[in-house]
This record gives sequence, C-alpha cells and structure tokens, in this order.
Amino acid sequence: MLKVQFLPAREGDSIWLQWGKDSAFQMLIDMGTAKTGRTIRKRLESLPEQDRTFELVVVTHIDCDHINGAVSALADNEPIPGLNIKDFWFNGLSHLDYKQDVGSLEEMGAVKGEMLGRWLKDRSWNVHFNGGPVCRDPSQPISTIDLAGGMQVTVLGPTPQRLKQLLPTWQKEWQEAIAKYQDEDEDSIFEALGASKKLSLRDMRALENLANKKTPIDKSPANGSSISLLIEYENTRVLLSGDAFASDLVEAINTLSPSEPLRLNAFKLPHHGSCKNLSRELIQSVICDQWIISTEGNRFQHPDDEAVARIIYHSKVRPARLGFNIQSEVNQRWNNDAWREQFDYITDYGDAEEGLTIMFGPKH
Repeated sequence: MLKVQFLPAREGDSIWLQWGKDSAFQMLIDMGTAKTGRTIRKRLESLPEQDRTFELVVVTHIDCDHINGAVSALADNEPIPGLNIKDFWFNGLSHLDYKQDVGSLEEMGAVKGEMLGRWLKDRSWNVHFNGGPVCRDPSQPISTIDLAGGMQVTVLGPTPQRLKQLLPTWQKEWQEAIAKYQDEDEDSIFEALGASKKLSLRDMRALENLANKKTPIDKSPANGSSISLLIEYENTRVLLSGDAFASDLVEAINTLSPSEPLRLNAFKLPHHGSCKNLSRELIQSVICDQWIISTEGNRFQHPDDEAVARIIYHSKVRPARLGFNIQSEVNQRWNNDAWREQFDYITDYGDAEEGLTIMFGPKH
C-alpha cells in the first residue's frame, strides 16, 4: 500500500508519503510556509517515538512556501525526541556550483544566516549524492535510488545548469524567504487578494481556446532549481514536480521514456497549477490517471484557468481527473456538474485539516 497525502500548505506544498505493511516507511517532501511547518511539527510530535523515522525528507527549493515550514518545524526549533531522518535532500548555496574535490560536508558549510543549511550541516545531508547536489546530469544515464521498503526514487531535476543559474540571485531569494518567515503577522501576508475573475465556458470550442491560449513561461531561477521526483512503489508511479519548468520536465520524461508517454498514476503539477509551468507538451508526455494541484489559491490565484483547461482538454486519460488538496474560492469553479459532463472530467477536493489523500494498492 502507498499512501500519498497532499497536506494543506497554504499556497505551498507539503506531501507526506507512507508505504509498506502498516505504513512502516515514510518520507516528506516540502513543509509549506512557516505556519504550515508549525502544524507539521505537531503532527510529528503526535507520532509515537518509534514511528518518527523518515527514509527521506526533501526541500525542493528555497521559495518561502516550500522551505519556511522546514525552518519552523525543525531548524528553528527544539529537537523532536526520536526523530530520525535518514537522508535530507536540499540544495544549499554550496551545491549551486559544486566541485567534486570539495571534501566533507563540514567544508560545505552554509552561508551565514541560512538556518536550514546550518541545521543540516551536522546531519545526513544529500547522503545519497555523497554530499553533492541533488540533480540530474543530462550527460549521464538517469539513475534510481532505492529506499527501504521497496520505494524507488528517480531525480528528474534540476540539472547542474539550473543550479548555476540560481547562484547570482541566491542571496536575494534567500532573504525574501527569510523576510516572510520572520514576519510576525504571517496571515496578513497571505490574505486573500479578492475573488478571481469569473470564467464562462459555453462549449468545447471555448475550452479549447482557453487550453491553447499563449501564456508566458516561468523564468524564475529559484523555480528552475526545484528538485522534481518520480516515485515508484510496486506498480504505482507518482511524479512530484515542485515548481519545475515544464520544458525541463518534458526533457527528463522523454529521456526516461523516449518511445512512448510515461505512464503515471498521479502527477502533482508544477508551481501549483501556474499556466507558466504547464504546457501542452508536458501534459501529452504522460498518460496520467490523476492530476493534483496543491494550493489554496489566495495569494497568487492559482490554479490558472488556462492550466486547468489544458489538463482537461489534452489529458490522454478520459475522463480527466483533477485533485485539489483543498477547496478554495479559485478552484471551486471547477466543481461544476454541467462542466464535468460537458468536458468529461472528474474533481476531487481535500479538506482544510487533512488535505487530499490518495491510496494505491491493497490496504494491508
């Protein structure tokens, strides 16, 4: 059995995976904003001490809605008794232009003020990569990492090039994340911006036009540095893409499956359903049963209508199945019986406490 829980993480990501008999093994990918991190810490503390072992924890990149929760839950807090993280994947400043002759993790010390890096310095940090960057080198065959309990993890991105592109703006990106973390009134930062624009879809032609509307592409170096992962357990494949660029994901998918679309059971869309990170080519590069969007939508009004329309129109699996980790003012427009019938799609919504949980395989 594989259980994938897309937790409520405000506008960010936090994904808790459990697998094996009695969910004996687990991993955690991102921890959302600082407020989300404090909630996750309570979840960790509520576990019996013997159940606080994680095969892997990943922070995909330094955006505040992915990293700040890890800081509030772990790095800027007291140790949690019994918490055992076997490996922690995070690309810090020293990984952006990594040299193989760099020695120990001690020599790869974090920049002053980088709380997560400082916390990781004496812990198991990128162990599966010998302390180097978590990335996919396009000049090398894609390799898969085996975790305990039969879980396999394949890193689809970032590439070393994307890490280097972040280097000139690292300090700015980090300072912005920390500024949001340190703001005492976080709720005011993420206050809803008001209702998103109304959407009218009269017929299939209107859906097609929206799906094929030309939109900008993401150029954020921080998003380009996202760790994106293909998770495989028994006969289940789940793609967890962070905020990665659509073109980078297409390249990795085509390298992994050059002759046919990659078969997926679920795909957590990049950048919370932003149209800048979801292309027709990306949707058509996979055959996917469930498309997952993680965000409450208040801050950036995600998911974009164009992105959702692209999924519905271009998905190879019919009906297209959309999963939202929480119902919001932005995404509830797709909770429309007439549209579901007319455009051939299904919607699933999580709740404000537990988010959206997907179970794969026999529950034994």
